[in-house]
Amino acid sequence: MKISNTQEYIGVLTDIIACGNAVSVLACGVSMYPFLRNRRDTIHIGKADLSKLKRGDIVLFRRKNGQYVIHRIYSKDKKENQFYLIGDFQSVKEGPVEAEQIKGIVVSAKRNEKLIQPGNIVWEFYEHIWLALVPVRRFIISAAVKMFGLSVE
Repeated sequence: MKISNTQEYIGVLTDIIACGNAVSVLACGVSMYPFLRNRRDTIHIGKADLSKLKRGDIVLFRRKNGQYVIHRIYSKDKKENQFYLIGDFQSVKEGPVEAEQIKGIVVSAKRNEKLIQPGNIVWEFYEHIWLALVPVRRFIISAAVKMFGLSVE
């Protein structure tokens, strides 16, 4: 049995996505909390039409250091064909991210065993309202952790 590292595995998945196939992966990490829970939720990733990507879309991208990450589009610079991204558990935008760094788009997610996709009220809340709250998001999360003892793991 050969064991490969996560980056190699995701690299193979991006090749599958580039051929027009969708893949499903278990969410790992906390940057997309509270939308996605670490090792509980599954995301379904398809090929992204770069010309149609917009604010709020969740994309798989490859950082310049080779790391693959799932984050949400915060803004798009159409002139430069660049994106600024942010995780749902973050308050600092990352970018610019070049269009060719984007390897796929999240088309649906299985959250706590329930399938959700664009149009679902939960999806729409995170895509629009939660994204608009970036300037105060860290205060909201901090208060929720203190009040309800929330854990992101």
